[in-house]
Amino acid sequence: MLEWLLNILGWNVRGLNDPDRRDTVHETIASSSCQIVCLQETKLSSVSSFDAVYIGGNRLRGYAERPANGTRGGILLLWDDSLMQLSDVQLSEFCLSAKIHFLNSNGENDFKITTVYGPTASSRKDDFFAELIEHKPLNGWGKLRKALQRDSSGNPDAWVKCANSRAHGQEKRGPNND
Repeated sequence: MLEWLLNILGWNVRGLNDPDRRDTVHETIASSSCQIVCLQETKLSSVSSFDAVYIGGNRLRGYAERPANGTRGGILLLWDDSLMQLSDVQLSEFCLSAKIHFLNSNGENDFKITTVYGPTASSRKDDFFAELIEHKPLNGWGKLRKALQRDSSGNPDAWVKCANSRAHGQEKRGPNND
């Protein structure tokens, strides 16, 4: 059972190519107590280990990325590698998923995390949700509900999803949105 509170930060950063924005993200993460960060819409075609450590506030040193497609999308998952390890990283068109295992634990609190950047075009929503279902753990939300209630019986199929609001809320309209 987890003996401490796990802090996860999810943020649609709307691009990390601008040095000032990158500095703002760095400072925000550095001043937080989060152990996992899910950044959507990075607009980065690739992330070096140096950039990942800097963006992660020089504290979150583990990372996995889903590169942007031109100037759209991009996902960056950062974590504290002194507390946890990630495995089974899966990349798809809209998602980045991984299994989280806490170091010095017996695995009873392991879970799957999925961070997404959904499509802006309404015509792609069905593709997005079909892909999201493919990332869902076999036993889904029942196990997560037990994990959130601090069930000590184990939850190998718990799932946490970090998403941008476009996939679930009111559509935004602008020059880059269909």
